[in-house]
Amino acid sequence: MAALGTAPGARAAATASAPTIVLDRATVRHGRSVLLTGFSGTFAPGTVTALVGGDGAGKTTLLKLLAGRLTAAHLGGSGLPLPRHAIGYQPADAGVWRNLSVAENLEFVRGAYGLDRARARGRGAELLERAGLSEFRHRVAGRLSGGMRQKLGVVLATLHQPGLVLLDEPTTGVDPISRAELWTLIAASAAEGATVVFATTYLDEAERATRLELLADGEQLASGTPDEIVAQTPGRIVRAPADSVAGAQLLAAPHSWRRAETVYSWSPPPDPGSAPALPASASASASTPTAVLPEPAAPDLENSCVALLLAHSHAERHAPPVWPSARTTAPGRARRGRPAPARERRAGVSRRTHPGTRPTRRGGQRHPALRGVHRARRCLA
Repeated sequence: MAALGTAPGARAAATASAPTIVLDRATVRHGRSVLLTGFSGTFAPGTVTALVGGDGAGKTTLLKLLAGRLTAAHLGGSGLPLPRHAIGYQPADAGVWRNLSVAENLEFVRGAYGLDRARARGRGAELLERAGLSEFRHRVAGRLSGGMRQKLGVVLATLHQPGLVLLDEPTTGVDPISRAELWTLIAASAAEGATVVFATTYLDEAERATRLELLADGEQLASGTPDEIVAQTPGRIVRAPADSVAGAQLLAAPHSWRRAETVYSWSPPPDPGSAPALPASASASASTPTAVLPEPAAPDLENSCVALLLAHSHAERHAPPVWPSARTTAPGRARRGRPAPARERRAGVSRRTHPGTRPTRRGGQRHPALRGVHRARRCLA
């Protein structure tokens, strides 16, 4: 990655050195928790990839994996890890130093990356102009509005022209004008040849990206361009005016949502051989010819993402239970899936009823061999 202090062809060099990252079934664990499961995707130079999902979907985990801040339990593919100077990372809290002014933040980052002072000042002035922050150079970052701090965070993450730009929900809580200015910065980084990956909960922003990755509970639900995501819509979506009887009935359904003056409802694909379900207002319409019936809705990106998330939730609720293995679970604990205590596994002690056992306060059975242990613990306590 060329520094800003190199020859005038530094921008072309930066574009040429932008990485293509390929992940193949990447999995990240923290203890017994699985934060990301089997993610596969390609992040190419000059493109903007949007990571879409709710809280706990795995967006931040994936960004930290790309930044080299997390170690994967399984990671196939190519392009990782990258050197520190090739990555520009903005965390969810904007990533600015609030006790420093805007100019001092830029100077601190310049020194951290060892950039040429003159070229860094020119680059910083250009980015501040795009972000609408030129007149706030001497304001302390802690006194900036939330949107201004987010824009300053993007400026700091891209000051050294990294080949990989990672932004964690940069537009959350930002006003529409600041969101437009942030998109100017994001688009400019991609136009310079960088590989841009950003997390968002706004589907109108995701629609402007080159590719989308829809995540939920650490799983990859869909991947592709906006049109490809729409083509993967599962089940059936119907709609009705919100002020109609049919709209009120749809809104009472479990898989429904409202957008402006229209209510939408999703139903899963019917089982093979079963008859399609009728709308909830079909019986009412038979006796009321003038009633408004729900009609099929042409899927767009927002409805498609909602349908994919609902299908994921529906599949989880209807999945068969997975019982723990009898070899690693003591009787009486299998229902909750907790492993037997180590002392019971070592001694071969079972919680089944034995001659001479007595109930514990939790309702289980205590083996005679363990009575002294429990009594000693109570005395030590």
